[in-house]
Amino acid sequence: SAKVYYKLVVDEHRNSPWASKALTKIRELSEKEK
Repeated sequence: SAKVYYKLVVDEHRNSPWASKALTKIRELSEKEK
């Protein structure tokens, strides 16, 4: 599920330069999943 993936990305990649862009994308996907 997107939420699990979101958590993994936050945990492992929150300091990566692309993280904010990726997290925004995942957040949008999570919203659609509801």
